[in-house]
Amino acid sequence: MKYRVEVGGRAVEVDLDTAADGPVHATVDGRPCEAEVASSGDLLRLRVGEALLDLVVERRPGRESEIVLHGRGGTVSTRVQGDRDLAAAREGGASSGPLAIRAPMPGRVVAVLVTAGSVVVAGAPVVVVEAMKMENELRSPSAGTVLSIRVAPGQNVEAGEELIRIG
Repeated sequence: MKYRVEVGGRAVEVDLDTAADGPVHATVDGRPCEAEVASSGDLLRLRVGEALLDLVVERRPGRESEIVLHGRGGTVSTRVQGDRDLAAAREGGASSGPLAIRAPMPGRVVAVLVTAGSVVVAGAPVVVVEAMKMENELRSPSAGTVLSIRVAPGQNVEAGEELIRIG
């Protein structure tokens, strides 16, 4: 299955060949690559070569081809175009309604930078989470209003835990 994936304004062509069990054989912009993928709900573990990525996958409401990935390095918005992905989104794979900003990994909330009712723009910092002695500034994936804040500074959080909801 072929996909066009856009990350940070850069587009790559991805061709996937998956077996029922075993590694994913992929070609990324013509270069062969083997990966292993395991998922549970909106949590995704991806191993490419020696690199291991634990990600929280968030679908963008009303934008079936956009997927937000929350990981140790921060938050990345991607755009995926492919028949299988778009078909899955039409069948209910995409969420609707408010967006949840989730902890990319276990850590401690250092600061909440917004209040309930605040209007934020896409990319605005909303919460800072410390994990592995690094502070990770999490940003709003889209413009909206802060509907709820579910954490406070000093609170410990688990990977995937909802921190803030934006509508």
